[in-house]
Amino acid sequence: MAAATLGGNPEELETVTPTATAAETTVAAAGIRSRPAHAPHAPHAPRDGRGALPVPLPGPAPAISPAPGAAIATFILAGGEGRRLLPLTAETPKPAVGFGPDGRIIDFVLESCLASAISSVAVLAQYRAQPLERYLAERFAPRFRHAGGALAVVRQGAGPIPYGSGTADAILDGLGALRPDLRTLLVLAADHVYRMDYAAFLRAHAEARADATIAAVPVPIAEARRFGVIEAGADGAVAGFREKPPAPAPMPDDPARALASMGIYVFRREALARARAAIGRPGNVDFGRDVVPALLAGGARVVAYPHRQPGTGAPALWFDVGTPEALLEATRVLHPGGSVHSTARVAPGAAVRGSVVRAGATVEPGATVVRSLVYESAVIGAGARVEDAVVVPGARVRPGARVGPGLVVDGVEAATTAAIAPPLPLLPPGGPSAIAPGPARAAAAAASW
Repeated sequence: MAAATLGGNPEELETVTPTATAAETTVAAAGIRSRPAHAPHAPHAPRDGRGALPVPLPGPAPAISPAPGAAIATFILAGGEGRRLLPLTAETPKPAVGFGPDGRIIDFVLESCLASAISSVAVLAQYRAQPLERYLAERFAPRFRHAGGALAVVRQGAGPIPYGSGTADAILDGLGALRPDLRTLLVLAADHVYRMDYAAFLRAHAEARADATIAAVPVPIAEARRFGVIEAGADGAVAGFREKPPAPAPMPDDPARALASMGIYVFRREALARARAAIGRPGNVDFGRDVVPALLAGGARVVAYPHRQPGTGAPALWFDVGTPEALLEATRVLHPGGSVHSTARVAPGAAVRGSVVRAGATVEPGATVVRSLVYESAVIGAGARVEDAVVVPGARVRPGARVGPGLVVDGVEAATTAAIAPPLPLLPPGGPSAIAPGPARAAAAAASW
């Protein structure tokens, strides 16, 4: 295994570049028993005096239960190029795109792992992996070590796991290298905004005696064609699955919505091996497009797991932040009052209302920023007004310019903006998407989170 380290400290984060045994390295990186239920939760890592967590979350944290005692292998799929998020993904992978004043999208899955007593994970990276590696080394690798496990980043892009491979290739090709006691594989997506009790997810999988379990959320029919769509009975048993269908099948009890896959799975190792054998062809194998249909065709028991609030059973908040407008809407819901990073510079006479302003951004005198997302090193010129907009890292809004609503600023002046579509968030029925902006939206978000 060829390993590199960050910051000159080999204890920070192991980064594995694929070699002849890259697939084996992939599964070996996750092959550590989950933290025992009695072990204390890892404390939040210091934030260099800044105090706040990377992603402040509204409302109380759910009562997340400890992980099962059985050993599992946990993989986080973080290789997404995120073309629909351009220009935010021009220099960084989608999971590393900033969220909130000081965090990244990937924070949500990693925080849920730690809260679910899962202390060892393998993060599978492809597109522009270095920014993600640096961030994980600083923010999360120490916390996973403190929890008694490890966080490893496995790069796909050379050798037997080429860049652009499907979501399942690195895992399927390394199944033979798993420790014998690792009979369950937990596969997580790194590019959504949500909180989830993975321990409850794993228990539901075991109790259903399933070969595969798919986490699922109801979404509007108009949005469902962007996801894998599940056809399931009242007992959760999956009878059909179609990846990004042009005509999604509605839920039996709700013709306005379809049941969508969250891209989060639990697999029984033996069933996954059978699916791999059935697919046959090497390379470009996707969990949704190939693996789940192969399992169903082979008679495997596949069940859907509804993503709900712990304790109440109500639908839980979940965002697919695949576009700038969806990212802006998620930011508004989770930061309804806005948040300005301590290193951002807001000049006297400037006004920032309901907006997130990230590290190193500047809002000059007399400028106004309303319900917007301003990224690192961006500059809002004196007297300018930015409303309902996304200002990408390093962009500059000219003094006195008027930007928005519905614009992405990508360049050195407002004239380079491009329109974005109206927000179409994926929220529970009656949730924030159905409520006018303001305190009611914030209260509904906190309640449904």
